[in-house]
Amino acid sequence: IRQGEGMDNTHTPPPPDAGANPKDDQDTSSSSSSLPPSSSVNTAFGQEINSLINQNEINSLLLTQAEIYQQFIDCNHTLETFNDFSNTMYMSLSVEYDKHTRMLKEIKRDLDIVFRRIRQTKTMLASKFPDSTSSF
Repeated sequence: IRQGEGMDNTHTPPPPDAGANPKDDQDTSSSSSSLPPSSSVNTAFGQEINSLINQNEINSLLLTQAEIYQQFIDCNHTLETFNDFSNTMYMSLSVEYDKHTRMLKEIKRDLDIVFRRIRQTKTMLASKFPDSTSSF
């Protein structure tokens, strides 16, 4: 904000003394007595910002924010529902999966035993009947 545009210019700093030391001017310019009161600056700044704001645009933004927030809440609820359903399904299916895994391990063990017996039988037959077993 430039001086004179929307600012309350009722309080102006005193002019520097003509015969004063320049170092003294620096000290006095930094003191709080030469600055306008902060409440008047804040009020002027707030009024300037308010004059720049279009209330219709603000209302439109607030409405858009509310709609997006509602969509977020709906989406969040949907995701929570889906996560609960997924968790329930996972729990029930993991039990079934474990059962099937155990069953497949038992089947593999049984098949290993069967094939070992078949190999042993083939070896025994090959040693007893070498002429008959040459074909397989």
